[in-house]
Amino acid sequence: MAGTGLRPDEYAIYSAVLVAGPLAISDLAQLAGMPLTTVSDYVRTMTSRGHAHRSRNPADSRSYLVALTQDGVAAHQAARVSFAAAIDRVRQALPIPEQDLVRALHALDDAVGQVLDDLAAQGRSQSQAQGQSRRQQRAAGGR
Repeated sequence: MAGTGLRPDEYAIYSAVLVAGPLAISDLAQLAGMPLTTVSDYVRTMTSRGHAHRSRNPADSRSYLVALTQDGVAAHQAARVSFAAAIDRVRQALPIPEQDLVRALHALDDAVGQVLDDLAAQGRSQSQAQGQSRRQQRAAGGR
């Protein structure tokens, strides 16, 4: 995406604002899965470039809504062409069919989710066992 004026991470933020905007910075942070401070930095950069504008949030006067300006939409569209070309090159370079890769990534995500659930349950069980052991020691006159 060199030469488009937007880095890939910026392209993602511009895309979110384009699709979901105008929106509060906190909503953008949640949508992007990023810390509020990070998104605020992106919005500050976008605004300084003239690619976004902030307006008072009519639902909450303490916050602002952010939306792309016409220049911001144009910058996004210019980067979109390069982004699409880069994605096409990645697809062509894949050693396996894209759908097989997507299925494998979903399976990996499911497996990680299951392990995290198991570890959380194991941690709860250990905490309960430790609590029961302490209660038994107190009941037996121990500490």
